[in-house]
Amino acid sequence: MSISAPSAPADAEAAFLAEQTRLLYRGFPAAIAGNIGVAGLVSLLQWHVVGSSTVGVWLLLLALSLALRAATALAFRRTAPEGRDDRKWLLLFRIGAAMTGLAWGAASLILFPADNVAHQALLAFALGGVSAGATASLAVDRVSVMVFTVPTLIPLVARLFIEGGNFGLSMAAMAILFFAYITFSLRDAYSSLRDSVLLRVAATGHARDLEGERAAPARFHGDLHGLDLGKRRTGPRDLSLRAGSAGEGGRGPGAR
Repeated sequence: MSISAPSAPADAEAAFLAEQTRLLYRGFPAAIAGNIGVAGLVSLLQWHVVGSSTVGVWLLLLALSLALRAATALAFRRTAPEGRDDRKWLLLFRIGAAMTGLAWGAASLILFPADNVAHQALLAFALGGVSAGATASLAVDRVSVMVFTVPTLIPLVARLFIEGGNFGLSMAAMAILFFAYITFSLRDAYSSLRDSVLLRVAATGHARDLEGERAAPARFHGDLHGLDLGKRRTGPRDLSLRAGSAGEGGRGPGAR
């Protein structure tokens, strides 16, 4: 039995790439909703602490990155799967994730209130929350997770170290540990998702093979049935008519 499912490594990688890209773009609407929700909460909490104009600038940066990602996701949905370059679309998704990560990282620079421990902690928890959410929603692609979480958390760690004191250093240490936990848990989650996707793609290919093999006997019997009908139409009467025509043609004018 021939297997058309991706058995060669290149075919398996191509199938995984297509499914990986599809899953990333399929989960984007939920991701953008989560970003908007957390951004709204952070803006509300920091509005009177760092100033409305500062919060407005940061919201503009985040909104621009999300708008560009939304436009990319819409273009992806309008592209037919048959003629789609999955590598290009995956690269565009990663660029969008990096842009959003940079926007969240900018919050540690312009929304970080000096000498206000409570609001510093709230901002740190918000950034940790969006990083955890990105790790869960983007786990099918480790690069997307890294380009989002690194620019989101590194500025926070740096700002906490600069702030100093027991609170700042403790929060920075916790942020580093959280990032390490994300990195190690991502490896296992990615491996599990990859195996699951490859198994599903292989199962789909096997199912198509079985369906094709089941349809082959039906086509074969159909061809035999067509040949049988052709033989029946060429019966004794047709043969006698053909013989008579041949005899008349053989007598010719001289026989008359």
